Amino acid sequence: MAEGSEVSDEVDEVAVYPVLDVDIEADKPTQQRASSGSSVLDDSAIEEHGRTYHSYKQGTYLLPNDAEEQSRLDIQHKTITTLLGGKLALAPIEPKNVLDVATGTGIWAIEFARQYPKSNVIGSDLSLIQPKDVVHNCSFVKEDAENDEWTYNQTFDYIHFRLLFTCFNDLSAVLRKTYNHLESGGWVEFQDHTPEVLSSDGTSVGSGMEKFGHAIVRGLARFGRDATRIKSIRQLLVAQGFVDVTERVFPYPVGVWPRDPHYKEVGRWNGHNVGLGLEGAVKMLFAAGLTESEAQDLISQVRGELKSHHVHAFMPFYVVYGRKP
Repeated sequence: MAEGSEVSDEVDEVAVYPVLDVDIEADKPTQQRASSGSSVLDDSAIEEHGRTYHSYKQGTYLLPNDAEEQSRLDIQHKTITTLLGGKLALAPIEPKNVLDVATGTGIWAIEFARQYPKSNVIGSDLSLIQPKDVVHNCSFVKEDAENDEWTYNQTFDYIHFRLLFTCFNDLSAVLRKTYNHLESGGWVEFQDHTPEVLSSDGTSVGSGMEKFGHAIVRGLARFGRDATRIKSIRQLLVAQGFVDVTERVFPYPVGVWPRDPHYKEVGRWNGHNVGLGLEGAVKMLFAAGLTESEAQDLISQVRGELKSHHVHAFMPFYVVYGRKP
């Protein structure tokens, strides 16, 4: 982990985690996606395992796109913005043209557009599950960021990637497109965690959460995806030609077990996020070799741990950003 953000081997009686190297006094963001608050359904979605998934480039993305998943994505957004003290970006940006890759429900793009009303924000995704015309300076396109050619009419001064460890077989291709579509001086930022479940006091060892994380890593590997690649993003950005590359690593707790109020709040939201995402991960669990009954047993074990709070679990959360010279 980055200097100043390591987790102690011992559980502090007052606060489990050290102070983050980020301003956490900013106002918390509003959690508005659509004025109606309703989900946006993709008319072209297909059904599998009792859920709906994208049909464009079918199978490229492994998680659902239905109403339940959309709710989880918005809770996930709340979790991360709480972790980062209300900040949507940590790179030192003055944005004009912004691209949010794999935007999901579009909640980050919409909030960013509201925060920077003079910017133009585009969100891309395999599923059109974003509300239309919510903010005048934010729009959305259907695109496979890895395999489609980027055909934007402008270059960007900020390109944002968040929580995409389940995506992309060829990240180098995505980084090349990113570099080529950034203007000189523009920034790229990755915000992501690994599925690795850790603890300061050993309570995660042998837990259902730990087993679930390991299964996700194995399952994604079967699809040709490295679930822990965020650890190497810094080196990949440097190799691509980015400069001023900065990496920050934060503890990302699951559940309300932390004593520190800030992390307890993060963990509260993340507990909801993880709980809502368990069933949606079945494709990766099956790819890891679990039978349907084994997958359901593991999901039940994790649900029990989320309720009991006896597993003091966290995941390492990385924010990595760099500038095109």
